Amino acid sequence: MNESPSGGQPAYNGSEEELLDAAYNIAVETTSSVRLASTADETRFKSKLAQGLSDSRNGFGTSDSELNDIVFFASKYSLYYNVPLPLVFAVIEQESEFRHSEVISDAGAVGAMQVVPSSNAAAQDCKNAGILSALNDVKILEKNIDCGVYYLKLNYNSYGKTGVTRANGKKYFGWEAALAKYVGLGSRHPAYVEEVIQKCQQYDPSCPYTVVSGSKIA
Repeated sequence: MNESPSGGQPAYNGSEEELLDAAYNIAVETTSSVRLASTADETRFKSKLAQGLSDSRNGFGTSDSELNDIVFFASKYSLYYNVPLPLVFAVIEQESEFRHSEVISDAGAVGAMQVVPSSNAAAQDCKNAGILSALNDVKILEKNIDCGVYYLKLNYNSYGKTGVTRANGKKYFGWEAALAKYVGLGSRHPAYVEEVIQKCQQYDPSCPYTVVSGSKIA
């Protein structure tokens, strides 16, 4: 049996089919999406996720144990923080293409959701919340994903209703505001929000889930 990327045995030991079933059920629960209710919707969601895992496996040599643990932890913390799971998978795909081990960005961001171990970034908020004992804990896969999903929810709660404006002049509300804060409001990667939402809609066309009227989120 392969070791997990954080050391020791993998967190998930079941089949990929069972994992996809569980992820789909959590996606339905965390989105309340009418667009995930049919057999065709279930097939689309699972096929998209399976393709992302296959691309990472074949393109980068990502181990089955690492891929399974990424899906397992993403599902676990999506449900825990009540963050739409299709959105979490879209962020993981955008940030790291379903990889964690030895994936470091130019900015020093680590792993599946590309969390930077810096006191000026999401990791500090996660440390303040007790998710991380030290900033470098983002190198541990479970803590990395826990932190990333927590930070999305923190941003949604803080900025979803009031909105945020990026350096390109675009203003975002709801989960799009959470994504804008996740990547930062500066000029880096100006199409980030749109790219993640496009990926999310491949899992569930209802993404980004919130309907904005003025400053209110329905």
